[in-house]
Amino acid sequence: IIMKKLLLVLLAVTLSCSSDDSDSPSAVSGCTDPESVNYNSNATVDDNSCQYSIVGEWNITKYTLGTLDVRAGYSSLSSTYYSDNSMLTNGTTINGDIVLVTGVYTISGTNNSTLTMTNEFGDTSEFTILDITSNFVEMYSSDILGEEANIEAVKL
Repeated sequence: IIMKKLLLVLLAVTLSCSSDDSDSPSAVSGCTDPESVNYNSNATVDDNSCQYSIVGEWNITKYTLGTLDVRAGYSSLSSTYYSDNSMLTNGTTINGDIVLVTGVYTISGTNNSTLTMTNEFGDTSEFTILDITSNFVEMYSSDILGEEANIEAVKL
């Protein structure tokens, strides 16, 4: 009987020790991209939860409006989003004309995926952010001047 109790005690100690992970590092899920706004320096496993800010200067590399390639009419085109929710779009047309348009923007919607911009003339455009990283953004709108619009940009 004493041997059985001793065996049970040893078995219990062995089981409790084998389930104790305090000496081994355990995986911590979180955002592992230091460029994101919610970077977790303790995370060892990326869980695809990284969030990125639109604030900054973005070089527009693609802008289509319906079947029209708007970007093809510009030698340069960029938008800068400031932390105070103001924005500036500037560009140079292939004819050399300078375009400067100021405005404001808001971020809203599910997962902050709706970007609403209102320019200095009172025109409002609403885009869904399809993809955003620290240096790339892709946006879509179903109605800009009655057409679908797609914008892709890289951060400068």
